[in-house]
Amino acid sequence: MKTKIFLHIKRGIPFYLLLLCCIHSDLNAQTQIKFEFSEVVMPANDNRDLAVAFHSITFIDSLAKPLADLTFGTPPANSSQGIGWFQNEVSPVVGEFQWAGDQAKEATLVYTIPAGTEGFLLQIKSITDSLWMKVWLNGTLMATLRVDSYWHSGYVPIGISKMEPVSTNEPEWIPGHYFPHFPPPDHIYAIQANHGLGQGPLSVGGYSGAWQSDWRINNSYDAMMALTLVCMQGVINRNKPAVYLDWQDEPESAAFWIPYIENEVPVDYLDLDALSALNFLIRRFGNRFEGAVIYDPEVPNTINLATMIAGLENRLVLAPEQLTLPGLPNFNSITDLRQTVQSQGWNDSEASQYNIYQWVYDSLWPQLDHRIIGFISPGPPTSGTLSGAPGIEAWPVKMAARDFLVALKLPALHLNPFDAIQGPLMNKFMEEAPSPIQVTGVYGNYEFESVQYFSAFGDWVSGITWPGTPVDCRGLSVLSGIRPAIKKFDPGIDISRIFATLGNKPVAMLWSSDGDGIPFATERGYNPFWLWEDTQNQRFSWTFNPTAADLSPLLWNYFMDTRINTGMIAGLSGAGYAYPQEMSQAELNGYLSETATYLEETGMRVVRIDDRGGSGRWTEQLAVPYYQQLHNAGYLGSIYSISPSVNGLNLDYAGVAAPTVRPSHTMASNDRNEVIADLLSRVPGEYFMDITQYPRMTQNPFTEVVDDPDANNGKALLVLPESTGSQAYIFNSDEMSLAPGTYTVKFRLKVESNMSTQPITSIFVGKRFAFPDWQVLATKHISPSEFQEANTYQDFNFTFHLDTFTSLLQFRVDYGDGATRWYADDILVQREGGLDLPYFAGIFIVLTIDWGAEPDFNRTVEKFTYDFENQGGLVLTPDEFMAALNPEYMLALAKPILGSNDSSILAATAQLNSGLYFESLMTIRNALKGVVSSVIEPEIAISKDLYQLRAYPNPFRVSTTVQFELAESEQVELDVFNLLGQKLGTLIKSQLNAGKHAIPFDAGALGAGLYLIQLKVGSSCNVIEVFCKP
Repeated sequence: MKTKIFLHIKRGIPFYLLLLCCIHSDLNAQTQIKFEFSEVVMPANDNRDLAVAFHSITFIDSLAKPLADLTFGTPPANSSQGIGWFQNEVSPVVGEFQWAGDQAKEATLVYTIPAGTEGFLLQIKSITDSLWMKVWLNGTLMATLRVDSYWHSGYVPIGISKMEPVSTNEPEWIPGHYFPHFPPPDHIYAIQANHGLGQGPLSVGGYSGAWQSDWRINNSYDAMMALTLVCMQGVINRNKPAVYLDWQDEPESAAFWIPYIENEVPVDYLDLDALSALNFLIRRFGNRFEGAVIYDPEVPNTINLATMIAGLENRLVLAPEQLTLPGLPNFNSITDLRQTVQSQGWNDSEASQYNIYQWVYDSLWPQLDHRIIGFISPGPPTSGTLSGAPGIEAWPVKMAARDFLVALKLPALHLNPFDAIQGPLMNKFMEEAPSPIQVTGVYGNYEFESVQYFSAFGDWVSGITWPGTPVDCRGLSVLSGIRPAIKKFDPGIDISRIFATLGNKPVAMLWSSDGDGIPFATERGYNPFWLWEDTQNQRFSWTFNPTAADLSPLLWNYFMDTRINTGMIAGLSGAGYAYPQEMSQAELNGYLSETATYLEETGMRVVRIDDRGGSGRWTEQLAVPYYQQLHNAGYLGSIYSISPSVNGLNLDYAGVAAPTVRPSHTMASNDRNEVIADLLSRVPGEYFMDITQYPRMTQNPFTEVVDDPDANNGKALLVLPESTGSQAYIFNSDEMSLAPGTYTVKFRLKVESNMSTQPITSIFVGKRFAFPDWQVLATKHISPSEFQEANTYQDFNFTFHLDTFTSLLQFRVDYGDGATRWYADDILVQREGGLDLPYFAGIFIVLTIDWGAEPDFNRTVEKFTYDFENQGGLVLTPDEFMAALNPEYMLALAKPILGSNDSSILAATAQLNSGLYFESLMTIRNALKGVVSSVIEPEIAISKDLYQLRAYPNPFRVSTTVQFELAESEQVELDVFNLLGQKLGTLIKSQLNAGKHAIPFDAGALGAGLYLIQLKVGSSCNVIEVFCKP
């Protein structure tokens, strides 16, 4: 049954006509302006009765452009003043000013208002918060302002407003894209918004009462007004973006984007108080609104209802307390949800939460747009319990992103998908929506469970309305409408570094977490611990959501314009945060089809894939569709899993040529040296397993980690006799990959008694397909009698052989008969003859667990790179790292060097076509080793990228443009080489001025292939690789 309750007031009168204020005096004549104050205060050590301090009055036209101004505390102002003014003073914040007040509680002045004036701005602050000031012109009340004790502007309207005409444009939904494109703006008002919510656990702003379970939005005037403004922003911006709210967030992330917006469209910044902002917007855009919707603060889920109704019916969103605010306009139509709450019997309980959204499903859902599911916190108490943060009880109301939901007429839901009652209702919403689509948030603390849940519908999470970040993702209805051409990411693959991997130096790549959420892009990282500006020149990659380029090309282009060495990898797990293991094949194909579009548009070539959900294994069921769908977009490979695995090659192909790499390490700022030491100690072809470092094994009731000076690491795993007959195992390694060859397994053990002849343990090598399927490759049973001495460690060896590159290998240690206590030290696996491949390590910087560990945490990569390479290691970008392990890429790289008919090229190609991808890679590498020593070096010397050398587009067909930047006038030579180091031509050799330069490169006469572009500036050289497509 559909139920809607309306309270209509003043029917038949157009809404905006009720909002007009006019003055009957002639402009350009002297006008008496009177300020009337609600109270005066005599401060300590001051005998004056003070009310409001005035810095300036600025007269503005209909576009808020200044016509004239008067500064208080100066002779021109003094000469126009009547009663109620005090002496001139100077503030370190604004300069000259004057206090007004006195016992009469009013102040006057006479001034000639310029022709064309439609209002004026008063730069003011009060002696105490929440002071009210009436403004009269020639005896007519023009405005009632709330004045608080900080400098801000109050707005006083004059005359009949000139509203902007309503555009017929609508946001445009582009096939194959997740985000609609808002119409282009021609002018933006940037208006401050104070929200009063605190910044939350993931910022420096701290918590506020809004994080307590008993908090309601009407506890905070700022929060009520901010909610009204952000929902107004959505209605106004739908047809033509015009309003951008500066949320006064402590890191000033909202304000950061204003200059970049201003580069594209004129911006006027108005530091208005909230009530003034509301009245200013009504005078400019009142013809967009049909009335108001009143929510019930005692039932916070009605805030979400009001958000949806505002979008559908073009209404202001108000709390009951706002209806009595002085100066608030009248309304010809009001939808009062308090009446609905009463008739439906709703309250703030979880049981009512179900009933409220059932009402949404019945009454609003058919009218809402289903192409994005808004999932947003309405605030305590049903917003979910916040665990892990002492003294913090509930998630606050999500504020800033509501303009996006209102503008697009989206659902604003907040159901618990894991509740037995609410879950089935949430299922109905999801089942009736198309797929794949984005869901904007998650339920409370349940990030992983929520993403798993939404992924099972083929969808992904954008994080636009992430809980716990009240004012992240602000202004999307503006940012989406400013659409410069998207600039592609150029990974700038350095061939010399790929060739350097042909030696024996350990190789590392680094990337950071959390860029899958859109807020990470709008905030430019985590301020202040991990900001883009502090990391953009380091040789690693940010995880980044490629759909951000579609949502806001302006935002994406900022990263492309300012990056120096830092790269971008798409994740998690492609175009949007999702767990692909949870998707059906059809859903995965749909998700990856969209991902391919975004990779093609952004230039990203490496994807981070989450292993949570499903079996957690990387198999052909995932690898093949990723490769097939993304290959034409330049896909080089993927990083799989968020958990490190230190065993084996940490590398897999799973039926395709694109490599998948698991992280071998996670790195915090304070364990950099440990990671470097571990990498430098690695011997290719040797794999060491310290059993005591596997937590799931050490928690076994029949084992105990003990100190043991005879153990290699000073600790051993003690196995108790009580384990007899146990069905569990002692140790089960992570799944790993190994190269073809013969291997020796060394298991280091000791026993307290060597008398028994019955096996106390067995060690297995096998391949795990899917639980419980297990293919045993080799087994070793060990009895106490095989030990030469008791209480002395002894190695037990056995061998196994692999014909081909093999993944999903595991080493397992089982219980035996428990005849004696025994100790396990470690397992060493050695490949006969070693392995002619250096150790390739993926290093994951997990940002959410290491904030502020060091004052310069954001220089972690820089420090690691410097220390590691000075000690004999090599750092590649993720794109270079994947390219070096991708046999298709390496074949394309090797063909111009070795020749297409070279026997190694033919052999590697045959192996590639037979699915022997690792073997193909090794064939290419071995063939290149004897050749590349003359390539590039010594003719081309690589130095630090000081000139931001890039080519765009890259890859390209026939021609591209080489770009670089000079800090000062320099002699420059730009040359083209093939991969043999032979110079093919010079693009320019000249003295160039400081600034950016763009030099065309036409490869038409050279043909398709890989080329090296070398920039010589003085004694410095930089080289990039460019690829001309066939």
